[in-house]
Amino acid sequence: MPANKQSEARTPERRCIVSGEILPRDALIRFVVSPEGQLVFDVAEKLPGRGLWVRADAASLRQAIAKNSFARAARQKIELPEQLLEDVARQLAQRCIDLLGLARKSGAVAFGRAKVETQIKQGRTLLLICATEAGKDGKQTLHRLARALNPAVQSIDWLHSSELGLAFGAENVIHASVTQGRLADQILNAAMRLSAFRGEIHP
Repeated sequence: MPANKQSEARTPERRCIVSGEILPRDALIRFVVSPEGQLVFDVAEKLPGRGLWVRADAASLRQAIAKNSFARAARQKIELPEQLLEDVARQLAQRCIDLLGLARKSGAVAFGRAKVETQIKQGRTLLLICATEAGKDGKQTLHRLARALNPAVQSIDWLHSSELGLAFGAENVIHASVTQGRLADQILNAAMRLSAFRGEIHP
């Protein structure tokens, strides 16, 4: 079996309780039911209990609420938080901020145009981050440079400067570069879920 087929076979999948689709786990968000019967959003996917998975977008979560999908899947009465959608969006954003902060503390990230360019030219960049406020020309220049040196570089451009600033403890953060592979993957996955939940579409 080709290597890429083996990789696909190892991709964890779960069933969306709303649509019934079997999807890659990265395309879903996980909930569990507390011992008190309350629905809890498991943003880090570490809480004990049976996972109730929903496609990572607000429309699917609204359907799950309207159709009583959580109670049906869990086969028990469940108490839903009053501001569930808002809470999920907030936690998804905070997850991105926390992971970026972890990358900063571990020395696996640089921010600021000059430092990011240096890391790109050194071939160390695995994930390139440009804030939504980044200028189109500057963003495209960095993307071209990064991918010319490493075609496997991933990039995201839908986190706000204020969110990057919270992660790095600085103001007006526009560009960042992540150099550690596992953290880069975790940040990318968290950011993709946030993007999908916010209803944003990226090529």
